[in-house]
Amino acid sequence: MRRRSMRYASFLKGVIGTKDQAKYSECIVTDISATGAKLFLTGPVTLPEECFLHIESRQVHLGCDIVYHQDNVVGVKFQRPDLPMPEAVEQGFARARSR
Repeated sequence: MRRRSMRYASFLKGVIGTKDQAKYSECIVTDISATGAKLFLTGPVTLPEECFLHIESRQVHLGCDIVYHQDNVVGVKFQRPDLPMPEAVEQGFARARSR
């Protein structure tokens, strides 16, 4: 199965948590695309099926669904993949990938 969007390797600091922000965990976004991301959690946390991902350095705040959660690795699918990612954000991911 081919991916619908370009995936970018990254090393971005993020926060994943519940939509009401009652529970959250810092994370590292290890790769990202317009439709989802792979995250490494810095600590154990129980997340609901729906959550949010916030990447401060890119000014991105996205609703997401948990696709998988194994140990400290979480895969998420963005709830609104039809929204175009701002060009500056996409270029930033491309630069992070080339480092």
